[in-house]
Amino acid sequence: MSNNHFSLDMSPEERHHKLVNMSDEDIDYSDIPELDEEFFKKAKLVKKQTGTEAISIQIDSKDS
Repeated sequence: MSNNHFSLDMSPEERHHKLVNMSDEDIDYSDIPELDEEFFKKAKLVKKQTGTEAISIQIDSKDS
């Protein structure tokens, strides 16, 4: 990323502003492997089952 470095002390608003204004060329994909034909041969479509619901959870890992 050129000049679009993110730091841990940035506010959510600053981070959002940088992300919204980032160009595609500024995104570093170097650590993401390309998806080749072999990947798609093994890939399976997983459909949502009736009666299931997506959830998310956040756990505070700090000791209280």
